[in-house]
Amino acid sequence: QQEWWTSNNSDYYPGFYIICLKDTPIGTISERWLNNVPVGSNRWMGLFEVVNLMVDDQYRGHGYMTEALRQLTARRGFFVAHVKDNNRASLGVFERGEFWQVGSE
Repeated sequence: QQEWWTSNNSDYYPGFYIICLKDTPIGTISERWLNNVPVGSNRWMGLFEVVNLMVDDQYRGHGYMTEALRQLTARRGFFVAHVKDNNRASLGVFERGEFWQVGSE
C-alpha cells in the first residue's frame, strides 16, 4: 500500500509531497498555486501547476508517479503542467493522468 505525506516546502511550492511505498520514500511531486479562476457567480477555483516529478530509478515503470498525479489532481481545482517534448516519461505520466496536450516546444 502506498502512503502520501505532505509538508510545506516554501511559499513557491505550497504542496510538496513525498511518495512512499510502505515506509520507503521513492519520489516526490509538487504543486504550485498560480491563480484563482472564476467558475460562476461569486465562485472561484484554484489554478495549480504540477512541478518537480521525481521517482527513484528502481521504482520507474510501476505506475507510482501516475497514481501520485491522480491523487494530487483528485481534489477540486484546475491543473496545468509544462513538459518538454523530449521528456517521454513525464509525457506518459500526464497522458495517463488524463491531461490534454495543448502545445509543444
